[in-house]
Amino acid sequence: MSMNKFKQTGFTLLELMVLMAIVGIVVAVGVPSFKHMFVTNEIVSVTNDLAISFKLARSEAITQGQNTIVCSSSDGSTCSLAGGSWKDGWIVGIDYDGSGQIDEANEELLWVREEDVGYEITINTLPVPKSKYEFRYDGWLDDNELGIDICSGYGPTNGYPVREIRSARGGATTMKKDLTRKC
Repeated sequence: MSMNKFKQTGFTLLELMVLMAIVGIVVAVGVPSFKHMFVTNEIVSVTNDLAISFKLARSEAITQGQNTIVCSSSDGSTCSLAGGSWKDGWIVGIDYDGSGQIDEANEELLWVREEDVGYEITINTLPVPKSKYEFRYDGWLDDNELGIDICSGYGPTNGYPVREIRSARGGATTMKKDLTRKC
């Protein structure tokens, strides 16, 4: 007479506990890395969009033969003169009436960037806080220079490199990541 032997399948309690420990370690290491990746990508995105805005404004000033303005905007249709606060977004427009301001009723909006990100991005204009930059009809900046630093707002020394946008009065806009300075 032969006995049927049943083979047990499945996991033992010890195997399941080891698996849960490994999953916990992977999650603990992986989640902060994803946060760093998301913040870095947002800083790069804001830097690229702002640099493109300045390049567009300069190009349109030359093409249209009109002054163009890049300014901070809290509503996406007019310049906000909030002492250089760019945290809500910015607009690019052609200043047809020469008022030094962009309002949707009298000027043409070329670009609107509204900030609705879940991360705190800080945009600092240099050397002093500014709410707008104006390009004359010949493509030259109305000011002597353009300088902007873009950082993550996660504390004063969070380890994210500063992204810089610079331009001399008549020169092209440049971007770089400054590894020597951290946000």
